[in-house]
Amino acid sequence: MLKSDYIRAEHEKALLRLGYVCVCNENDIQTWVDIQNSGHDIFHLVHNYPLFVDELECLSPRDADEMGAIYFVVKYADRVGAHEGASLEGAVAVSRGNYSSLPM
Repeated sequence: MLKSDYIRAEHEKALLRLGYVCVCNENDIQTWVDIQNSGHDIFHLVHNYPLFVDELECLSPRDADEMGAIYFVVKYADRVGAHEGASLEGAVAVSRGNYSSLPM
C-alpha cells in the first residue's frame, strides 16, 4: 500500500466517524455530506495525494499545507469563496461554521 493510499483512507475513515458520508466520487473528487444536516459539503480532492504524499513526502497536514496541497474544499456559507487546504479539522470546522476552531 502506498503512503498516499493510507493517508487518504485515514481521512475517509475520519470523515465517516465525524458524521459525513460520501455521496459522489467523480473524476477523483469525492463529495462528502454531513448526515446531521448541520454542515456544508466537503469536496475531497483525492487526486492530489500521490503527488504530495508519495512524491513530495508531505506526510503531515502541516507539511502538505506548506507545499500548497489542497485535499479539502468547502464553500463558505456566509461569504464568497471557499476554504482550501490539507487539514481535515479545518475543513470540518468551516463546514459546520466553527471558524474559531481553525488553526492559525
